[in-house]
Amino acid sequence: MDTRGDSDMRARLLEAAAALLAEQGPNALSTRRIAAAAETSTMAVYTQFGSIDALVRAVVDEGFQRLADAFAACPNSLDPVADIARIGLAYVANARRNPNLYQVMFSTASLGRFRPVTPQELQTGRRDTFDVVTAACTRAVAAERFRPADGVVLSTQWWIVLHGYCMLELAHYIGAHAGVPKILSPMLSNLFVGLGDEPGRAASSIVAAGLSTPVST
Repeated sequence: MDTRGDSDMRARLLEAAAALLAEQGPNALSTRRIAAAAETSTMAVYTQFGSIDALVRAVVDEGFQRLADAFAACPNSLDPVADIARIGLAYVANARRNPNLYQVMFSTASLGRFRPVTPQELQTGRRDTFDVVTAACTRAVAAERFRPADGVVLSTQWWIVLHGYCMLELAHYIGAHAGVPKILSPMLSNLFVGLGDEPGRAASSIVAAGLSTPVST
C-alpha cells in the first residue's frame, strides 16, 4: 500500500501526466502508464481526479498556478518597466523549473482531444498571470514610459517575446547560461524602446530587474 499523503500523490500524478504528454503525446496517456510513472495504483488516478480528462485539466491548472506563484513573488516597485522585466525573468525561471508543465499549459505539447477549446478553458490562469503583465504595462503607459496603448495589446506582445524565447531555450536552440544576457536582455530592451521608452531608461530598468546590461537597443 502507498502510504504517502494525498498532496504528494496528487503532485506525482500531475508530474507523471505532464511528462507523458510532453514526451510522448496524448496517445501515451492511460491510467496504467500514469500510475506506473507516479509509482502508485491505477485507482489513485480516479481517486484523485475522477478521470484522465480531469487530470489533464488539473495539469494545465497546476502549470498556471506555478506561474502565478512566480509572478506573485515579484512585487510592484516605483519602476513599472523594471517590474515588467522582472516578471519576464520569473517567467523564464518558471519554464526552466517546470518544462513539462510549461509545454502542456500552452498546448505546445500535442494534447489531442485534451486540448483546451472553450472560452472558459482558454481563460485558465489568466487573472494571476496575463492580467498581472497587463497591469504592469498599463502602469508603464501611465508613467509615460510607453506610448499610449491598450495594456492587453502590450502584454500580448510581451508574452509572445517571452514565450518564443522559452520555447527555443527549452528546445536547446538557445543556451540557458548565455541566453539571458545575450538574447533575452537586449530583446526586452528592443521591445521597451519600441513601445516608447528611452534607450537609457530601458537599460537601467532591465538592470534593476536583475538582468544584465543590454548589449544593444
